[in-house]
Amino acid sequence: MTAVLTKNFYCQALAQIAVGAPVAKLSSGNGFDLAQTVWQTALEKAIPDQIAQIRHACLAGDGSWRLHVAEISDRVTCHVHEYGYEVYEIVSGSGALYSGPTAKSSTGARLLSCHSLQVSTGDVFIVPEGYAHQLVKRGGAPLVIIFACPDSHLAEDRAVMADICEEHPKLFVDADALPGAARDILFRAAQRVKITTHFVANKPLRMPESEYISFELAGQGFDVADARIVELVSAGDIVVTADIPLAAAVVEKGALAVDPRGELYSDENIKERLFVRDFMDTLRKSGATTGGPPPYGIKDSRAFAAQLDRLLARIQQARKTA
Repeated sequence: MTAVLTKNFYCQALAQIAVGAPVAKLSSGNGFDLAQTVWQTALEKAIPDQIAQIRHACLAGDGSWRLHVAEISDRVTCHVHEYGYEVYEIVSGSGALYSGPTAKSSTGARLLSCHSLQVSTGDVFIVPEGYAHQLVKRGGAPLVIIFACPDSHLAEDRAVMADICEEHPKLFVDADALPGAARDILFRAAQRVKITTHFVANKPLRMPESEYISFELAGQGFDVADARIVELVSAGDIVVTADIPLAAAVVEKGALAVDPRGELYSDENIKERLFVRDFMDTLRKSGATTGGPPPYGIKDSRAFAAQLDRLLARIQQARKTA
């Protein structure tokens, strides 16, 4: 398969990718079909790219679509291209691709959401234009890729961004019914602690321009945003939510959950909170008047800020000792 034919094929494949959708692997058999001896020979003459933190060598093509082989010793610097897509084929080793759509801001590209994709030898995927991306090596085997892109992607059309592959704990926020005061506290905390903070809601919300803050618009439907947070969260992360079933689900995954009024949910108290919630729900369905929570006030926001500070202090301490 020649470089030109490969480009035509990927143009067709790219048209089928939904805007904003996670980067996905293509079906098998869609690689560049280059013999191992060809890319290994080229790799022996590879030169370092200090910006991307890789070694790479040119294989074929022209300025609009050129094939390269690259070896990744640890991770590629996170970056984004404004124009044109890239195609990657893993020819040796394994890793994780972190990627997500971006939006322009006064300070550069801003990440809107982030997804991870586990990749290994034989996998092929397309990174659309406007997508931040960062490939990270996993395991002991060398991670070698063949990639195709315009020459501009290695020159003027390459904007470097902060790492999006951080394995440190993250903040996830159930933002649909989040009080404005609590939202402002989270905005300030994300900047102060430099923690990745991901808001999820099923209605659009305005976010400040920050490399640490992102927003994901969940689909419409009952508990769709909650299900998305459960999908994304990992052990050690923090979830801000007033929804008890969501809190129970993330606690079960090893994460921490904190209410916007400052209550921390854990293995020790979540079952009791679920019982009370279900009991009150039963009373309401029977026609009893139970009343709702009191208005969110200064006392609540102070309690939330104090609890959040304690949790973030733990994360900062863990970073120092890691």
